Parts: sequence; C-alpha cells; structure tokens
Amino acid sequence: MFAGYKFEELSTLTKTWDESTRQEIESRKKNVVDNFQQYCSIVRTQLGSSTIIMGGEVDCLWGPPPPLDVQLIVDYKPDPPENPVPHYVELKTSKELTSPRSIASFEQHKLLKFWAQSFLLGVPKIIVGFRTDRNTLASLQTLETMQIPAQVRERGTQMWDGNVCINFAAKFLEFLREAVVEEGTVYSIKFVTGGRKIDVLKQDGAKSFLTEEYVTWKSK
Repeated sequence: MFAGYKFEELSTLTKTWDESTRQEIESRKKNVVDNFQQYCSIVRTQLGSSTIIMGGEVDCLWGPPPPLDVQLIVDYKPDPPENPVPHYVELKTSKELTSPRSIASFEQHKLLKFWAQSFLLGVPKIIVGFRTDRNTLASLQTLETMQIPAQVRERGTQMWDGNVCINFAAKFLEFLREAVVEEGTVYSIKFVTGGRKIDVLKQDGAKSFLTEEYVTWKSK
C-alpha cells in the first residue's frame, strides 16, 4: 500500500544510503507507519507588509543532513550552521493521472496546495507518488517548487496564478491585523463562498491557545 504516510515510509531512510544495511533498505515495506518522523521547520518570512513566523512539518532531506555545530550555537558565534532548508523535500501522493479531466483537477486543486505549502516554508523540491486505484505506486514525479506556477501557465490551464495567490495572502494578513485587535482573544475566520466575503468573529468564552505565562510576559 502506497497511500499517505506509507509512501513516505517507503521513500525515506533514517540514515544515508551507504550507512544503511541491505535489510534496512529492503524491509521498509514492513515498517510500522506513523506521522512522527518529520522535521519541524520554523521560518521567518514576509508577505507584503506583514512579517510572519511559521512552523511546518517537512518530510525529509535530499541527501545527508548538514552538520550541526552545537557548540557554535551555544557560544552564540556569528557564523551560523549550514541552512538545512535548501535540502528539504516534501513527499506527496495523488491518484494516477489517466485522463485530461484528472490532469486538470490535479493542477487546479492539488498542485496549488502542494506549491503553496512548500513555497511558504521555502522547501525547494516536491516528489509526488502517483497511485493506482489499488493503491500501488504507478509513477514518480519530481517538481521544483519555484517552477510550478510557470509550468501551470505554460500548459495554458489558467486555473491559478502564483502572484495572485501571494498578493491575496498579503492583503488578507493586512486585513487580519486590523480586525484582530484584542490579544489573548480567540477569533474564528469564516469565508462565505457565494458572497466572496470573509468574516472575522470573536469567540467569547473560548480558551486561548496562549499560555498564561506567555500572556503575562508579553504584557510586561
């Protein structure tokens, strides 16, 4: 079975290829599948006038991880360790593309989501495993994240535009900063599809995800 996390388990190793035994490589199909073996990447980026800090899960690295000089971090020396982000790879699965309709649906929906997730985190490479109706792997495709919007345009689908998506996200963040004014308060965001409207509603009585310690520290 190659759907979901099974594809990730079969596509990755806990050590580099030369350090892995033949048994470790060939017995991956028997490994227990879970969603815990991932990197947590925390990045700071800017969309329009908004600076945001995001945390996201990344599946694996292409090649061995760069060396981490722990002592360098402890000593707060100016030269940081090698940035692992250029080595990140996101693994995705999708149903096999067998018709023009399935290709159009993939490009309109899944490819947009794949690109947006990896673009925001700076993940440069996406590997998609296409599965059959019996959930067996049919083919693999490697995508360069930054090239996906151009590839969509070249195929003439005109389903979505990366620049439009980025500009919308930037404007939405500006709107959100004006609408969310009370710290420690829980808000919900509702998108009304038919009316093309976004509502930001305050949830009275809802428990904030911010801890009391953080709120106290932030208010000092």
